[in-house]
Amino acid sequence: MTFAQLALSQLALWGVWSVVESVGVNLLLKIFYENPIRALRLKKPPSRTLAAESHRIAARMMIALGYFVYACWQVWQATEPSAYQKFGVSICASDKDIKRHFRDLAKMFHPDKVGAAGEVKFLQLHQIYEILSEPTLSFGAQAASWTQLSTPSEFVRQGVFEILYTQLHILFAQALAWLLHYKNYTYTFGLGTMWGLVLQATLFMMQLSMAISNTTCPYVSRVTGLTPFQCMSIMSRAFFPCVLLLQQLQGSLDKLLANGNWGHVRWASSDEPVFVESPEVLRKREITRLVRKRAENLLEANSQMELVAISAMQLQAQVHGCMTQDAGSE
Repeated sequence: MTFAQLALSQLALWGVWSVVESVGVNLLLKIFYENPIRALRLKKPPSRTLAAESHRIAARMMIALGYFVYACWQVWQATEPSAYQKFGVSICASDKDIKRHFRDLAKMFHPDKVGAAGEVKFLQLHQIYEILSEPTLSFGAQAASWTQLSTPSEFVRQGVFEILYTQLHILFAQALAWLLHYKNYTYTFGLGTMWGLVLQATLFMMQLSMAISNTTCPYVSRVTGLTPFQCMSIMSRAFFPCVLLLQQLQGSLDKLLANGNWGHVRWASSDEPVFVESPEVLRKREITRLVRKRAENLLEANSQMELVAISAMQLQAQVHGCMTQDAGSE
């Protein structure tokens, strides 16, 4: 994949997510508010309240999780079966097991037994058997195209180079995403970028450990039944949906933990109404949020300073009034 193709794929990823988010949140809330099943129907809070905002945030988190699952499913569906899967043996099968299985298949599909109808199938099985019989080629289907290589060290070196090339693509895509959000950059998005870099470093170490592993059956392969190259490919393609999920959860959880309340969620079967904060409570909470919130830019920092100054003046006036009242009563 070229850098231009990667840039277009990232633009498509974020573009599709923007559409899914805007349409999906409204659709999901409508399903919950108008569900014919009373036990699954939510009471709709008044608009422009913290309860309504909490519902939208929770719906956005559910949409982000669903989008992540869908993207990972698409990645899994696009993964081609390995030679082991086509041959019908475990990735940890020994040479004896592979030879025994090939002899069994040869008895079933050999042209001398089934005629010309089984010739194509037999040739395919024989080609796969040759790949699995070569330790360097059995590392992954992609390695079968490296015809200019011969020794295991050369295959490992080529695999490491491909990993570095993939990581360079991912780093470029992260930089592109950062530039696209530069004008609207926030502290929350910065944390999302940090999660992306941490995730990429973890991905790089996992891929590198699989590439230079001496064992022919790494732990990941034993658990998943996939070749190392399949695991690397899946992890690389699922990277950006995972970053998108982390960024969305980071921002949504910050808001939900700050303003959310269990009273905002009331099912239709409940007799209790949706909890709605009074205007005075909202003002106090907004002041507290603005004062405690880390400033994203200079304008927010100035607003926080002005708010603190006004609050200090009001507190001073209240103290002065109390002192004057006490002095008058004496």
